[in-house]
Amino acid sequence: MDIDKILEAGRIAKEAREYAQKLCKSITDGLELAIKVEEFIKKRAKLAFPVNVSIHNVAAHFSPIEPIEMYGVVKIDLGANVDGYLSDTAFSCDLDGNYEELVEASKKALENASKIMRYGVTLSEIGKTIEETIKSYGFNPIKNLTGHSIEYNQLHGGLYIPNYDNGDKTIIKEGLYAIEPFATMGKGYVRNGPPSNIYILVKPKRVRDIRARKVLQYIIENYGWLPFAKRWLIEEFGPIDRELYYLLKEGIIYSYPQLIEEKPVSQFEHTFLVLKDKTIITTL
Repeated sequence: MDIDKILEAGRIAKEAREYAQKLCKSITDGLELAIKVEEFIKKRAKLAFPVNVSIHNVAAHFSPIEPIEMYGVVKIDLGANVDGYLSDTAFSCDLDGNYEELVEASKKALENASKIMRYGVTLSEIGKTIEETIKSYGFNPIKNLTGHSIEYNQLHGGLYIPNYDNGDKTIIKEGLYAIEPFATMGKGYVRNGPPSNIYILVKPKRVRDIRARKVLQYIIENYGWLPFAKRWLIEEFGPIDRELYYLLKEGIIYSYPQLIEEKPVSQFEHTFLVLKDKTIITTL
């Protein structure tokens, strides 16, 4: 574990988040925002994943491929990649001025969870803190969305951090983690929606189709096991639907669906480096 590179990835994501927060107040096109934030990160590191611009009741997993007007509560989720060491951070924008309390609920939940995030704390303790904070504002945590461990060159590790008290007594050990409370005016469950324009490599294998083979090789060489955006491939290859369909049909890549709640959703997220003697919020 290279702590210096972990901290650098966190610092770059923090700066990108602050840049995105300024953009949220000055532009309305989600595609323009995503591209500008990605370019900001790429000048300093690689991308950990496509910038997500999840609008209103879309809780997560949407990266535009064409202009789209942002409205309501917008969640911007982003991360940096420094030689395989990753960061993951997010914030919410209240564009209409009607969702201040909803935004504050997830922000405060993250703040309170940050205070107890340490070596030896249980997952249920973290979830309980998040749940109690969000409910104190009159909202619900989204129970089927979680935080997660982060591994080398792998955004989602094998451990998931709940946003409610699920009774899990698994303890936090040394490592890298993302905590991301989601607060909603709805019941607190997301369903799968349309494609998000975000994909990930799951099972590389031999490909007969020549053009699909070239696309797969490009994915492996440039993104490895990290998520990538459809528009990145369009920039490289032009129209890409046929090749993506082929790779999906063969089970080589996975298409993330948009995750949708019935009511507006807010989100905040930080990356935490947990050591036995201290915890560092790398994206703060």
